[in-house]
Amino acid sequence: MAVGLQCHADMAINGGDIFHHDRPSRTSVVRCMEAMRKYVFGPRPVRVNIVSDQSKDFAGPTCFDRANFADPNLSVQLPVFAVTGNHDPAVRDHADSLPISALDVLQTAGLLNLYGRQRVNDRVVVRPVLLRKGRVQLALYGMANMRDQRLAGLVRKGRVLFAKPPAGSGHWYSVLVVH
Repeated sequence: MAVGLQCHADMAINGGDIFHHDRPSRTSVVRCMEAMRKYVFGPRPVRVNIVSDQSKDFAGPTCFDRANFADPNLSVQLPVFAVTGNHDPAVRDHADSLPISALDVLQTAGLLNLYGRQRVNDRVVVRPVLLRKGRVQLALYGMANMRDQRLAGLVRKGRVLFAKPPAGSGHWYSVLVVH
């Protein structure tokens, strides 16, 4: 992320597995948060805007359903967008709790924007986060970790669908991040 700031990057994208273990130690989570705080927060203005529905883009088990740089309580200079990897699964602390991952903790702290969550039933709809910088438009698609057999079966059956940006909204560059 230091290089991203030095190069004046508009954002960073993580394809999953921020942690090596599926239940990282509290020490690992704190060290990760310390490192991210150093680069994510700061005075440099963010030069991209989100034009899609953030409540759908970032919906999850927490109440933070918008990008961290859209939060007036935070001073974000380098937005990080991340999808969940196989080492980042949501787990329950006890039977009646919501499944929460270490990435949910990072999102709640305002350190990253977790997107690309999939509700796997009989089909998957991959919705893009729509970003705009000046006249450049980016459709950032993400697919969180899914078992290979499950994903392959859905693809074979034509049950993986990609939502498109609104018709008539101009040219969009598309990026797909898959773990």
